Amino acid sequence: MTEILKLPGWCPNDKADILESLAEQVKNRTHHGVIVEIGTYGGRSFFPMVKGSKGHALCIGIDPYNTGDCLEGQMEEKHVAWWGNVDLHQVRLAYERELAKYPHAVHIYRKSQDAVDMFNDRSIDLLHIDGNHSEQVSLQDVKNWEPKIKRDGVIVFDDIDWPSTKRAQDELYRRGWRKVNKHNNWGVYKQ
Repeated sequence: MTEILKLPGWCPNDKADILESLAEQVKNRTHHGVIVEIGTYGGRSFFPMVKGSKGHALCIGIDPYNTGDCLEGQMEEKHVAWWGNVDLHQVRLAYERELAKYPHAVHIYRKSQDAVDMFNDRSIDLLHIDGNHSEQVSLQDVKNWEPKIKRDGVIVFDDIDWPSTKRAQDELYRRGWRKVNKHNNWGVYKQ
């Protein structure tokens, strides 16, 4: 997994290992599964799932690679400043170089709310929510995408220690999902 660690992003090794393992479980559960990540950025969390699926799942990344979309609903000056200075074009190029290695991985260059209608209800085995963390967008991601997850599926939610994702997490709990891991900054949720 060392080549993954060179990609831009923030996915720690232990999370990458769990994502890879969850993708392997999809492979073991169904012959042709569907794995989706909202907010791929450089792919540090997406490609462990791609590798774990071993070609037995279609892996779909969703990210518009647009600074304006990254900033939607962001109120904190530090986030606005950071996204204003990142070279998304270079991040996208690095991601696309890695993506080209995997025929079972594709990318949708849209905002998550513009891509959700491309998926049938209860069609996704594993969903990683790691897109815009503003309160408004993260809550909308849960409302839009939760119906797309299979009954025995899994949701991984990043940065659950951010106050802006609390309402989105509450919505998951309200819909019957429970956190099953002990990490404080990202969660694995099952029904």
